[in-house]
Amino acid sequence: MEKINFIISDILVSKSSMDGYGLDIFLKDGPQLKTKFHDQNLFHAAKEAKGNLFRLKYLFSEEIQNILKNNPQYYYSLTNCELFDISFGHILEDPNEDIYAESMDLIRSCADEKGIEFDGYFKQRWKDSADTIVSFDEEYFDDPDRTELYVFLSAMVDEKIFSFLNQVYYFYEHKDITKELVQDKIEYLTKIKGVRF
Repeated sequence: MEKINFIISDILVSKSSMDGYGLDIFLKDGPQLKTKFHDQNLFHAAKEAKGNLFRLKYLFSEEIQNILKNNPQYYYSLTNCELFDISFGHILEDPNEDIYAESMDLIRSCADEKGIEFDGYFKQRWKDSADTIVSFDEEYFDDPDRTELYVFLSAMVDEKIFSFLNQVYYFYEHKDITKELVQDKIEYLTKIKGVRF
């Protein structure tokens, strides 16, 4: 039997006309899987997540694992964003020479996976201008300043990226990062260092 990647595109919850709550999991390739749960606190937490897919996947991780157990045709692989905490933990446990650069690259891969772009510079522009077939990630982000700028800009528009950046900042500074600090870093990179995409 050919395995199908279990890529979730959306998760919706609803009050069930019967006992409990309905959980609808929409897969990227079209199928919709339905199940039920009975935890009122979980229902309210899902409503508070306001469609944040990463948060919803975390909240319903047990239900997702049960669906996968009962449907052997699917396999589930974690996304770069879902792997951040695990990977960042490994970096801290077994650091190489540049923990900061490695951490920035982890956050960049999550932002890339989320498709965050600025002024259309990102993948399409790079691919269109390349003389040969190259990997965008390998070539474009060889410049650590570009990686950093992309991460800080992404943190300004995405809550998850901001929280990842905060973890890295907290490790170095032992305090939370603020939007003002992120904005200052962006201005430093663009106006003082002259970093451009």
